Amino acid sequence: VSSVSFFRLRLMPGFSTFFPALLAVRLLAAAYSNISDCDETFNYWEPLHYVLHGKGLQTWEYSPAFALRSYAYIELHALVGRLVVLFSPDKVVTFYAVRAALATLCAGSEAYLLSSLATSRWASLGGRLPALAFGLLAGSCGLFISSAVPLQCARRRSPLRAGSRGNTRLLWGLWHWEHC
Repeated sequence: VSSVSFFRLRLMPGFSTFFPALLAVRLLAAAYSNISDCDETFNYWEPLHYVLHGKGLQTWEYSPAFALRSYAYIELHALVGRLVVLFSPDKVVTFYAVRAALATLCAGSEAYLLSSLATSRWASLGGRLPALAFGLLAGSCGLFISSAVPLQCARRRSPLRAGSRGNTRLLWGLWHWEHC
């Protein structure tokens, strides 16, 4: 390995570089982005409130008469909610904590994608591709809005899948998770 390529690899940004910056942007989204879709309210936040507090609105899709939707996905979010309720019974704090957890997962998956771009075959471009992708990810208003939305599960999984193209073990795990 020549000293020039070693120097270039040492300056290449990684997960620990991208994650804090993306986390700051995604936590801002969790705090300041409004709820822009009625499906988000009635298909995720209201059922989550029902699961956590025993009361709330129930859409016909969740009612036992039709049972089109399962509470399994809601229960994943309720894990965070139950943990927060132990420390603060305030429902507003629980709402923002769940949004912050979703934003953290989103920032982690995006940072993984960017760090894999920096260490993959694209690294021969000298670090420009991860920097450009970082600017696009951090500055996109659509990604800002969707980073703290519960119905965007694919939004958090897609960067993981794209970043793991060279890692066959992780890629198999993500495929298995999606097709179980």
